[in-house]
Amino acid sequence: MSQTDGMFGALILRERTMRRWSVRDLAAASGVSLHAISRAERGLSDPCLSVALKLAGALGIDLSCLARQETCLNCYGNPPAGFTCNECGRGEPL
Repeated sequence: MSQTDGMFGALILRERTMRRWSVRDLAAASGVSLHAISRAERGLSDPCLSVALKLAGALGIDLSCLARQETCLNCYGNPPAGFTCNECGRGEPL
């Protein structure tokens, strides 16, 4: 079983957890199966365009915004205020 680069799944996971939604919550809001969401978030598969649109729509974000984001898998491009990510260097100097 091969893995994808995991970027889309990491972004969906970040957006879902920022909202404090469970996978079940996202599945109910998007109409996408729990299995498909779980596989995408773990980087085991990339969803097709129609599934990606459903997930982005349920999260209230534009799919093109997700596609443009460069995401560090350590801080997901958004380290906590006052911190700098050791992996990508984003954030405020210590």
